[in-house]
Amino acid sequence: MTTTENQNPVGVEWFDVVDSTSALARRLVGFGGFGDRPRLLGAGRQTGGVGRFRRAWASPLGGLWMTLGWPVSAGSAPGIVEGLGLRVGLAMHRAIDETLSQHGAGDAARIKWPNDILVDGRKVAGALCEVIPRGEMVFILAGVGVNGNFPRSELPEQLQHTATTLLEIAGAPVDLDRLRNSLTDGLRGAMLTTGIDEAALTAIGRVLHGVGAPIVVTMPSTQRVEGRLLGLTGDGRLRLGAGAGEVVLPSGVELASVNSC
Repeated sequence: MTTTENQNPVGVEWFDVVDSTSALARRLVGFGGFGDRPRLLGAGRQTGGVGRFRRAWASPLGGLWMTLGWPVSAGSAPGIVEGLGLRVGLAMHRAIDETLSQHGAGDAARIKWPNDILVDGRKVAGALCEVIPRGEMVFILAGVGVNGNFPRSELPEQLQHTATTLLEIAGAPVDLDRLRNSLTDGLRGAMLTTGIDEAALTAIGRVLHGVGAPIVVTMPSTQRVEGRLLGLTGDGRLRLGAGAGEVVLPSGVELASVNSC
């Protein structure tokens, strides 16, 4: 994993309400209005937030809903994209762990591969990374959603048993401005880095949700595979113990369920 310097600051634009910060970023890229510098688009509320596998993402007032857009040359994009999802997950974990530590709840957050953040098995944050080619440029988008200062009851009923919020975990409102700045710095660092190195893998491994537990994984072909989560490979893929052997899973899988041992 290597880090490069980039002197361009991140421009921040905040909106009261948008359909989706990632959709807004895609539209700007589509008509050539994004520009050639990094931009962070954020909103107090989203009406059409979307997560991984195009699932709807509830985004009420009181959360952090933001997308960092990072324009790069087409030649440099593959190195940045490699390992980006895990780097974003680690950046999110560090920012959220720091926030919870201020309320005596540090070391509670876990990373559900590749970049969901869970506390006590409930999802509190997630990310979606996208790559949009346009001419000689490539726009890399990292959309992040954090359930912040609102009660879990404001989420759709079907999500209330699988999700939580920072307010519920901390027992008091958290400093969203500080968290936003920390997340922005972490996302910027992820964009300035290529690949995934041993130190990052070790850090992720310490907080990886479900290690040693039985899991069910949905493959890109929709086939479901069951086994025991062993950890990560050197390039950040999941290692699954199945039968008497070990399976290395492709990057496009989904952890359908993780059961306690």
